[in-house]
Amino acid sequence: MELITHYDDVLYGIKTVRDFKEGYVTNFYPDKAQICLWIHLKIFFKLELTEGVVFFLKKNSDFCNFYFCSKSLESLENAISIFHNSQHIKVSVDIIGSKQMIHSIVNLMGYYDFKIIRKLTRMTRAASSFSEVADEHMTIATKTHASEIEILLYEYFDPYSEQLPLIQEIESWIKNKRVIIYSENSKVIGFI
Repeated sequence: MELITHYDDVLYGIKTVRDFKEGYVTNFYPDKAQICLWIHLKIFFKLELTEGVVFFLKKNSDFCNFYFCSKSLESLENAISIFHNSQHIKVSVDIIGSKQMIHSIVNLMGYYDFKIIRKLTRMTRAASSFSEVADEHMTIATKTHASEIEILLYEYFDPYSEQLPLIQEIESWIKNKRVIIYSENSKVIGFI
């Protein structure tokens, strides 16, 4: 595994796969700000085991989020086979795509002992800004709320099946006024 030191290394890895112009199978849609944070924190790695496939891994406390870019499903299967036999890393993989592609990738991963932990439907929509708050218990979060929000995330969500944000990401959302908290007796009990 190679530590990624520049965002351009990520783009180049993706480009080398796309240049095959055969097909493209991925679960990786990079957000530049997020990737740059991971690079800065030295928790983002690249692994190339076969031609036409690149893996990216984001290190967490006891596992890695596993991302792939592949020129084809067949190439992905070959690379997963090599990964399975050579790497001894606990990983969590989000599988994204059409129903047919998801089915194919789930079958491929299952063959190499990957287990389904959760099936999720993800829907997100960023709000432009919050100017009004509807209730006296609701306020726009401040930086002091970041650690309470992080605690709630890890208490109520599964880090293996949800890509929980880093504290720095939460702080960035708060700085941009993208988080509303719900509190009672000066204790954060919810947020959006």
